[in-house]
Amino acid sequence: GVPTVPSRWLLRLDTVLQAVGLDGAIGPDDLPHAAELIDRAQGYRPLPPPEPRPPLSARPRKLSVTHIEIWLRDPYAIYARHILGLRPLEELDADPGRAELGTVIHQTLDTFYRRFPQAMPVNAEEELLAIGRQQFGPVLSRPGAWAFWWPRFTRIARWLVDQERVRRLGITESLSECEGSLTLNGRSEPFTITAKADRIDRLAEGGFLLVDYKTGSVPPVKQVQTGFAPQLPLEGAILRGGGFKGVNGSPAALEYWRLSGGEPAGERCQIGAGDPASLIDRVVARVEALINRFDDPATPYLAVPSPLWAPRYSDYRHLERLAESEAEE
Repeated sequence: GVPTVPSRWLLRLDTVLQAVGLDGAIGPDDLPHAAELIDRAQGYRPLPPPEPRPPLSARPRKLSVTHIEIWLRDPYAIYARHILGLRPLEELDADPGRAELGTVIHQTLDTFYRRFPQAMPVNAEEELLAIGRQQFGPVLSRPGAWAFWWPRFTRIARWLVDQERVRRLGITESLSECEGSLTLNGRSEPFTITAKADRIDRLAEGGFLLVDYKTGSVPPVKQVQTGFAPQLPLEGAILRGGGFKGVNGSPAALEYWRLSGGEPAGERCQIGAGDPASLIDRVVARVEALINRFDDPATPYLAVPSPLWAPRYSDYRHLERLAESEAEE
């Protein structure tokens, strides 16, 4: 074999061991253990879950309806995002997923309804597919997206046009991506809730239908009724309060449109059957109580205070150290 020179560090270690009378006392298996001891703490004390209590001046006074839901389920995420200003970094060259599909479908339907707010064209499906090709654009350049997402969108387009041909008989106008806001009285100062409604249909018989598109799952009825899925009821409150420009009246119905492209390609899910006013009132009361609770500087921004209502995903799970508390349960 080729002669090798021993490591200078090992030679120095041998010299020191000889000097202290430990020559040959340390074997090969002892070195990895010694390396572990370098970073081993002398002691430890368990840390409680994070309970930040920022001053009232740092707490947000304006949130979107989607972030109101996060606030209800995971207050720490609001603390991290809106008070600390932490934002997750985007993955490099990541393949498009369900979130990207949802964005493209929203953009496609927004363009379609803005182009045809009243009467539907005879070739409505062809028009919708043409808009879809433009919006999907770079996404369709990826083979996986073309093979998986585009067939789903074509099924969504067919289902939606079939729905609209019947529904347009009772609708005078469809308004898309409507921005609005509602200001509630907080214990310390006013609090503003903002929203961008996917669609608001003006009904021929009076009133409005609020529609929210979902390319994933639709919130369970129990979560809507208990206020843990407050998006549509809060949009109803904004509409009722005149917070959407050019829309004056009351919501007659609230619907989720599940657009999966599977079987079935789409599904309409009405919440607050009949007059949704009582549901809207309950959700607004719950949000007002939430605002007042956090207007107390002693109220902490806890990480998922109730696991039963935990969000499906959080960008701040590692900061919340949820794995520690879950392991203890």
